[in-house]
Amino acid sequence: MENISKQFFKSRQSPRGPSRLELSDSSASNNFLEFLLTESPKLTQKYGDTIQLSAKQYLITGPNAFKHILKTNPNNYTKRNLTYDRIKHIFGNGLIVSEGPIWEQHRQILQEAFTRDRLTEYATVMTSTTQDFINNWRNQSSNSINLVKEMMHLTLTIAFRVFSNYNPTLKDLQIINFAIQHGTPHISHALFVHPWMPSVNNLLFFWSIRRMNNALQNIITERHTNGKSYGDFLDLLLSSNFNKDEILDEFKTILLTGHETTACGLTWTWHLLSKHPEYRLLLEQELNTVLGDRTPTFDDCASLPMTKAIFLEALRLYPAIWVLPRRVLQSDTIDGYDIPSESQLILNIHALHRNPHYWNNPEQFYPCRFLGEYPSERHTYAFLPFSIGPHSCIGSHFSMVEGILLIATLAQQLRLEALYNKNKTSPKPFLSLRPPNKMPMKFSIR
Repeated sequence: MENISKQFFKSRQSPRGPSRLELSDSSASNNFLEFLLTESPKLTQKYGDTIQLSAKQYLITGPNAFKHILKTNPNNYTKRNLTYDRIKHIFGNGLIVSEGPIWEQHRQILQEAFTRDRLTEYATVMTSTTQDFINNWRNQSSNSINLVKEMMHLTLTIAFRVFSNYNPTLKDLQIINFAIQHGTPHISHALFVHPWMPSVNNLLFFWSIRRMNNALQNIITERHTNGKSYGDFLDLLLSSNFNKDEILDEFKTILLTGHETTACGLTWTWHLLSKHPEYRLLLEQELNTVLGDRTPTFDDCASLPMTKAIFLEALRLYPAIWVLPRRVLQSDTIDGYDIPSESQLILNIHALHRNPHYWNNPEQFYPCRFLGEYPSERHTYAFLPFSIGPHSCIGSHFSMVEGILLIATLAQQLRLEALYNKNKTSPKPFLSLRPPNKMPMKFSIR
């Protein structure tokens, strides 16, 4: 009886956390997302994997809790909170926002776009589009590029081509990237206000989203009018029983999420390789051995372990989707702690990926950790760049294939060197973990 009583009270205890004074003393306390980015790893070392920030707000940085919340008991943790209410202004009710029967129906239909056969077809478009960009760079008068803009434009062009058989104009790319670059900081800000408030930032935000929606709706309308069928993602949407708004929301969601996460990962990859040329040399040696001068294909992805490891390590250090907010529906026990209903949870993937309890030298760029050198060091759920459970990223395999093939195609022909201060470059914590707007690099022909 005594043992049972001790176990009961152990499960009912609350997790530890910093005091209000400690939080207020933080240099990043005026910006909550900045606080989460810079302070979460420190709090994890001091207080553990589950941390209480306020009466009903908890920070999650450990793999066991991630598994429980996202995979074991996901129906108890809803997306419905302030953050997702804001995201809806950009994504509508697409897969990234929706839940319940609508989400289940849409997910089941749309996952057909990510079969192995489809990925094999997409791979050809990925490499040919990358070659187009390389040719354009080589034909320009300067040997420098803004890496951030080029990676965003490259992956967005690929997304348009594979998902809608549409070749975007520069204006199309600029319209969408403007909406993203202005939109994510705006809705990430603590002072974001409702659409009816006539502030300058609000007016600019909703104007940019409306302009993006109009551009995408024109593409959808044109496809619907001409009656041509390409067997692509857009055809999948038009042949479904989705209404007009649902088609736009899902088309927009796949284009935006299908390019930004990979673009961010690729940008940080080249940044890290510029800082660590020894791994760039290993990458080039692998490409020389496996590919020679031929263009990589989908089947080559399995034969490029160093290329894949470098991309995975970039995603570990800089996961594009770095925080997942959840609201607790019914009280539950997480990591032995009682978490009351209506609590707000912040699942910090960035801190999880740098948690020293599960990673050896977590701040170090060390791709070999993904080559099996330390197979026992990593918890199964300590690496979650695409989340886990039923709401994991539907395009995770697409993103991995794209990352490997684009790195291989670019590194075969070019070397990229940073023209900025590599040691003073840090990510911008918005809804996604974005690089700075400008990261100039010079390229040289191999």
